[in-house]
Amino acid sequence: MRTIITNHTLLTIYSFVFLILVFGVYISSGFTYFNFLFIFYIAFISTYLILIKVNFTTPTTRFISKINEVIKNKQIFLLLILVVMYTLGFMIYHLYILNGSPAISALIINSSNEVAALRNSITDNASTFVSYQSSIVIKGILPVSILFLLIFKKYKLYYLLLIMGCFYTFSLMQKSYIVTFLLPSIIYTVLNKKYWQTLLHLSLIVCVSITLTLIANPEIKNETNFEIENNIDAPQSKLGRIIYGLSMRVFIVPGKVVAEWFDNIPAKKQFLYGKGYRLYANLSGMEYHDYSSELYPILRPQYAQQGLTGTVNSASFMYDYANFGKIGLILSGLVLAIYLLFVETVFHNDVVLKLSLNCFQVFLLSSTALTTSIFSGGWFVIILMYILFKPFIKNQYTNAPL
Repeated sequence: MRTIITNHTLLTIYSFVFLILVFGVYISSGFTYFNFLFIFYIAFISTYLILIKVNFTTPTTRFISKINEVIKNKQIFLLLILVVMYTLGFMIYHLYILNGSPAISALIINSSNEVAALRNSITDNASTFVSYQSSIVIKGILPVSILFLLIFKKYKLYYLLLIMGCFYTFSLMQKSYIVTFLLPSIIYTVLNKKYWQTLLHLSLIVCVSITLTLIANPEIKNETNFEIENNIDAPQSKLGRIIYGLSMRVFIVPGKVVAEWFDNIPAKKQFLYGKGYRLYANLSGMEYHDYSSELYPILRPQYAQQGLTGTVNSASFMYDYANFGKIGLILSGLVLAIYLLFVETVFHNDVVLKLSLNCFQVFLLSSTALTTSIFSGGWFVIILMYILFKPFIKNQYTNAPL
């Protein structure tokens, strides 16, 4: 078992994520859609095992080795400094065009609907360039940069980026951002027994998450009647309601959304047959459809009727199901297996950074399309930065055994 976890870490993590999705689907709709779920998972695990048998990883291993041999210039540390400077500059610029921190502005708002409208305006009013760069910074550059600064013991830059990164992710009013930013460092410090740094990062996540929850739900703060998801079983204490809401978001909501997509596709929304892929739609001259947005008024009518817009993002395989039905589930399993095995190969024998840098990205597949995660989700930046710096971090930390 230990060997499996070490050599196939991402497969193990994703299997756990899939179990959470299965649980959420069961809570929402019983066994109704289990056949669809297992079509995907069987295709995924079968492809993964076949690729191992045919030595799929060998060409990738050779390619990475050649890159590592080429990158021997110690001045590459300057690249990390330049990346950090660019990141700091972009965060300051983004906050400037937002006229300050939206989260701080929301402190004086007493209506959850007004807070939601303010949170939506952060992305709705942003240009494509700013939105894309912000996503890559938060999900790719920030997590890697703060971790590498910690590994290289560049503490002045580390604390500067830590403070600014926490303020920036807090300001954008999405609780997942602070987790995305700091979770890689938490995993790294735990595995290397740097517990004070672990406690620091965990404390920052807890503080930001609780504060944003209170901001998003003024009813809690103002002691008015408040129910999470209209559930009368929700705890009555403030902290209890916050923990209950976060638990629902992690363990129930992703599977519930999967079930909702199955409920409405193709019953209310037809299969897209490729029009759900932006690049393919543009190249073929077809109209692109984003079902995560188009399903919002159907699945969240109470908010849509108030004029709010949003998305109901679903598990990665659901986007392929929305395009091609059961065939899409099979294709999704095949592509995911190829990609995860590729990432495993890139991080060969480096269990610590494999876990640290990829764990949260794998978890995000419970509510994000794979292509979105790779590109605007910053996963390709994570892999690229790891490949570039791998020769220089090899002896900087303990590759702790699992």
